[in-house]
Amino acid sequence: MKMKYTICLFVALLSFYSCVDDNGSYDYLQSPSVKITFDEYLYDGVIEEETVIEPNLEFVKGDNAADYTYEWSLNGQIVSTDQVLTYIPHEVATYYILYSVISKATGIRVMKNLQMSVKSPYKTGWAILSEKEGKSLLTQVRDDNQYIDYLDIYKTQNGEELGEHPYKLIEHYYSNTGSDSEILVINHDAKGALELSGNTMKKVLYTTQEFTEGVPNDFVVKNVANLLYTDVLLTTNGEIYLRQVPNQKKAGFHSAPYSSVPAHFNKGMKIAKLVPGNYSKTLHTLMYDEKNHRLLCLNSIYNDYSGDIHEVSLSGLEDKTLLYVSAYYPSDWSCKYMLLLKDGNGKYSVKTFAIDVDYGSVYVSDETDYSFPGETYLTERSKFECSRDYSGSYLFFTGGASNDAIYYYENSTEKITPFTTCNSEITDIQLNYGSTTLGVGMKDGFVVYDVDESVIVSGEVKKLHEVNNIGEVVDVIYRYGSPSKMYR
Repeated sequence: MKMKYTICLFVALLSFYSCVDDNGSYDYLQSPSVKITFDEYLYDGVIEEETVIEPNLEFVKGDNAADYTYEWSLNGQIVSTDQVLTYIPHEVATYYILYSVISKATGIRVMKNLQMSVKSPYKTGWAILSEKEGKSLLTQVRDDNQYIDYLDIYKTQNGEELGEHPYKLIEHYYSNTGSDSEILVINHDAKGALELSGNTMKKVLYTTQEFTEGVPNDFVVKNVANLLYTDVLLTTNGEIYLRQVPNQKKAGFHSAPYSSVPAHFNKGMKIAKLVPGNYSKTLHTLMYDEKNHRLLCLNSIYNDYSGDIHEVSLSGLEDKTLLYVSAYYPSDWSCKYMLLLKDGNGKYSVKTFAIDVDYGSVYVSDETDYSFPGETYLTERSKFECSRDYSGSYLFFTGGASNDAIYYYENSTEKITPFTTCNSEITDIQLNYGSTTLGVGMKDGFVVYDVDESVIVSGEVKKLHEVNNIGEVVDVIYRYGSPSKMYR
């Protein structure tokens, strides 16, 4: 009986495959009556801006668009029944889109999948803090596909003034795996520094609300460095306050308070400069202690080993004034730095070096000194910005009697070359990701110059964009869009 059953099963399978291999014509195996294609699979969208997605439809059998109905489903919700989608997204999200073309005659539905990634209009580009008519003003210049200006965006989004006495901007990340950020606006007014959502520019909180044991006396924020497991806040009186973040990937931006007691270190310290590095890579920040003329390094390697301070063994700082210090070319657990120094005789020099951090240790390597013939160029108002490439090839700086001229210094030749002269006094300069454009803040506006290597070599000056009617620029930062791109 079992053998008979096996033979019957074999015959049935043979018959089935014979049918499959048959090349005959079967009317019930019909092709779709419309073919759907798109120019892209992944479309970009921007919050509160209209996105248009147009399908390419190829009809067969003499049909046309009027013979069909249409549906656009975004994340399971039908949002349009038009042939072409016109949609305004209201939040940062990835939308999974199902587009359906439905025959009126037969009801047969032909579908196609695609996606739309929606980002904030403020995600990347130039953030500009300025003072106009006695008020703080925040402007964002988007630069991804074209230059778009968003003027006075805080008042637009919050219905109130940003504050007074603007001082500084800082982009704040909290996870090395995400790209959401907040913007810390430092005002030196009664309310002080405040954080904004990086996506919407809506107010989140004031820094004074982040001390659960009371705000320190004479508390005025000067700078902040956000590390993977530690936030370091510098005040105008040279004290630093620390916040330990135990699980930064889950905790969020404001999951822990700042200590109300300032940090201490051997010999005491008065921090004049705080040097943020790449949030997700360097895992440390440098601090210049002007009381003892030394550099200090604060580690943030792991959540159980963060906030430890070490003195950096670097020569030649004792009798010199530190004019400028910046991070460039960050790597995992390490970073390169550039210093601009002035000695007692008025001579300038540049020093570059690398720092690597480990448990309980800070290692200095590749320490190199260069001459800097800046005596005839620099003033007390000069601003500086070094390129982020492997060798920190260019140091852009401002000078001249009116501080309206831009120059660049090459450490490979130890020479200074004039770049251009602006329309008014320069108040800040900043490079973008890749160091290909230079944002210049002035007393009467903002301008972007092309400083790509090919442009520098040619000697050509290319003005790419200009923003007026924003008052006197106080600070400019470039928003990288991702923590991994910081200072690159």
